[in-house]
Amino acid sequence: MIATDGAIDLYPCNELACLEITGQDSVSFLQSQLTQDVQLLSQGRAALTGYCSAQGRLLASMVLVPTDNPQTMLALVRQDLLEGLVKRLRMFVLRSKVVLQVRDDLRVWGLVADAQSEFECPQAIWGVSSVSVGLLVRAPSSGTHQTRCWLISSVASTVGADDQTDSDPRSAAPAIAGSVLHQDAASWNVQDILAGLPWIAEATKDLFIPQTVNLDLIDGVSFSKGCYPGQEVVARAHYRAKVKRRMHVARVSGTAEILPASDVFVGANPDDPVGRVIQVAREEDMTYILFDAPFKVLSEGGLVAGEAAGPVIELQALPYSIEETGG
Repeated sequence: MIATDGAIDLYPCNELACLEITGQDSVSFLQSQLTQDVQLLSQGRAALTGYCSAQGRLLASMVLVPTDNPQTMLALVRQDLLEGLVKRLRMFVLRSKVVLQVRDDLRVWGLVADAQSEFECPQAIWGVSSVSVGLLVRAPSSGTHQTRCWLISSVASTVGADDQTDSDPRSAAPAIAGSVLHQDAASWNVQDILAGLPWIAEATKDLFIPQTVNLDLIDGVSFSKGCYPGQEVVARAHYRAKVKRRMHVARVSGTAEILPASDVFVGANPDDPVGRVIQVAREEDMTYILFDAPFKVLSEGGLVAGEAAGPVIELQALPYSIEETGG
């Protein structure tokens, strides 16, 4: 059991799954499929990346995590995309020495360490370190004083935090002394949104190019690597400055249900949607969203979500700049 001197919050990230990519050709295979320059990844650094259709639209976003085996990587991806993603990737394995395996024996947790905690998280964003209960990957944050990490932990090696257990062994929390186990990941998902971290899901796949969800602004796209599906479209948008839409963060008060892929409108023009919702998380009476829209409509104000008479969107600040690259 890991001992800590400060508060540790654990959130079950049930929406995320682990895909293992292993084999002699695993790195070259991923290099040929993803937007990230996989060959530059080191053992101690993870990376955000995307998987695109031939038309350059994202079929998945994921976090690639190197392991202590140079021929094996883990990918954190949305659970609802997993089956279709594996099926599609296997179509391109051909004669490559690569095995794709869904790791049902691994579970993903969101770990938040208080500023006073002595829990040893990786120092840099996307840093990876090994601890007794699994792999830690430092996650982006919205600039709070708390440290966020994904913890990839073996189901077989976990027990309940503070001796809390469940009849389902997959719900057991890693053994970190003094940790507080939360029943859901609502707060964690809100922080993902405030950090401007896009997770493509089943409802939003094949809708956005990487630049629309700011993947290029948070080191999720390499413009110097070789070919991958959709590269020509992604590169054309980059080099010809044709990025007309960017991802923005907002909150919505009230109880109205907002769904991923639903439209965003300018209230003064209810017949013409100007964007789409990318990601949604709800905490208490507030809904937080990531959505795409052209910059010019933001200055008009009066944005609403879901329908023309929907709730008003209150723009929030992203922790990184998009103004200089927006079209």
